[in-house]
Amino acid sequence: MENVKKKGVTLGVQRFVVNDFGECTYLLYGEGGEGILIDAGFLYDEEWEQFMDFVEKHKVTISLLLNTHGHIDHVCGVGRVLERWKVPFAMHSADVPLLLQGPQFGGAYARAVKGDLRPSILLESDPKFTFAGHPIEIIRTPGHTQGGCCFYLPEENVLFSGDTLFEGSIGRTDLPGGDFSQLMASIRDKLFALPGDCLVLPGHGEQTTIAKEQRENPFFS
Repeated sequence: MENVKKKGVTLGVQRFVVNDFGECTYLLYGEGGEGILIDAGFLYDEEWEQFMDFVEKHKVTISLLLNTHGHIDHVCGVGRVLERWKVPFAMHSADVPLLLQGPQFGGAYARAVKGDLRPSILLESDPKFTFAGHPIEIIRTPGHTQGGCCFYLPEENVLFSGDTLFEGSIGRTDLPGGDFSQLMASIRDKLFALPGDCLVLPGHGEQTTIAKEQRENPFFS
């Protein structure tokens, strides 16, 4: 996506589509070189190398790792990131059991999530995050998982929706911890309360807006 400009600060958002699930990992970076990673799903070496080439070219240093939820496709790059930068890792504690189940997937996924990858910051503790001086709001959106969260930058009007809301769809609720009614309420009561022109960057697929999903998403229209 294009850089977002606000109050003289240029914020860049780079999307990396990774692993076998086509998960979207987002890098948020500013002019000063600060970077925040959302849902690090790097699994294969070539994905990690592409990411490292980008951060080295743009002189980005990761300062924080945020996760919308704990499913394997969204956490299989956490180990690489923490080994490289040793930064705070934030996720809701309700999804820690999902994170720790990673080895059961076997193969490359088991190798990617070996060791203790427990978050150092729990999102239910209401931590205050900023990026380049701009606040990042944590929106609790249980339903896809019990610990699901979205991240909203009000000054840029950008939402990282994880697997809660997609272009033309919503997150699955047939996995352990899923709850369809809860997910629908999270979207209707919390996400649809955001401005209609809010840019939505989901955990899979293409970007959308709140207004478009209110108008066209078959689960709500």
